[in-house]
Amino acid sequence: MYILNGRWKISIIASLCFNTLRFTDLLREVEGISGKMLSRELKNLEENQLVTRTVLNTQPVTVEYELTEYGHTLKEVIDSLAKWVITIERKLEAKINLCFLFQWLFEKIPDELNSVLLLQLLVKDCFECW
Repeated sequence: MYILNGRWKISIIASLCFNTLRFTDLLREVEGISGKMLSRELKNLEENQLVTRTVLNTQPVTVEYELTEYGHTLKEVIDSLAKWVITIERKLEAKINLCFLFQWLFEKIPDELNSVLLLQLLVKDCFECW
């Protein structure tokens, strides 16, 4: 698992899943990564045979990166992970929206109507998502 550790590797691999990209394209594609960190991560991915680096004979020198055959085996894993994240985000967003609704209701209902049931709903459905 150490091969994919760190903040950037999965994003870099996902960016290379469908295209061969130049360094500057990857820098734009992987939001928030610095040039120095991208260079370090690409070198590590190359050492672990997930990415190949091709230096083109152009002026100025152009370097392209693409996934190796071994690297392409991660496509399905990354796709599954992305689907899982989307599902979880939707569930959390729905719970958070429900939580805000309960909080709003709790604030709007007069004190004498603040029932134990509403409080139980607030605690059960809202604080589980925190």
